[in-house]
Amino acid sequence: MKNPDHNHLYPATILGNGRSRLSIDLDQVHAKTITYGCNAIYRDFITDYLIALDGAMVFEIIDANAHLRSRFYAQSQSRLDRKLKQSPNLSEYVNIIPEHLKEKDSGNTAISIAINNQHNIIYLVGFDYRVMPDEPKKYNNVYRSTANYLPESNFGVNVTNQKQWQNRFGALVRKNLSTQFIRVNGNDHSIIIPERKQPNYKEITIEQFKEEIKKL
Repeated sequence: MKNPDHNHLYPATILGNGRSRLSIDLDQVHAKTITYGCNAIYRDFITDYLIALDGAMVFEIIDANAHLRSRFYAQSQSRLDRKLKQSPNLSEYVNIIPEHLKEKDSGNTAISIAINNQHNIIYLVGFDYRVMPDEPKKYNNVYRSTANYLPESNFGVNVTNQKQWQNRFGALVRKNLSTQFIRVNGNDHSIIIPERKQPNYKEITIEQFKEEIKKL
């Protein structure tokens, strides 16, 4: 059985909320790797680690008691800090993200935490960055049109934000050359990742990922 206290012995899978991950059996992935999830993934699947930066999302997770089922990492904020002081038992289950690991979005923060946990291999699933080819007019997120998420019709993801996400990820790749990063390319947009020529970065298809998981 996996033991998250020995992270370095297992590959990590960071589960983003892009819709390409809907075609992947998360139970199989969870059985073979240490899983890191972001935000509302708890609604459908319990990961080993759960990361949230957005204040509303943090409190949704706590109100749903999802912080008891994963190792939960949240961003320090005045409202949360007050709640932790008022509820000492809560502090046992809510880990404040250290500043040196915190990025400006949940996905890259999850990657940063996984790097700190000494995984040699990190798979990235559901990091689609752009719309899905079969849904060019819809917001590419599993939880679109639900609480704390944009509506389905808001497909125009801010290009500046998208570039910033990618730049943060690229910096993590370049700074951690001993870690192998493998992005499961769910919508064939490899050209948008400039780090594709880095020796510690590669992309594979969803089918290739499924085969790799079977062999672990």
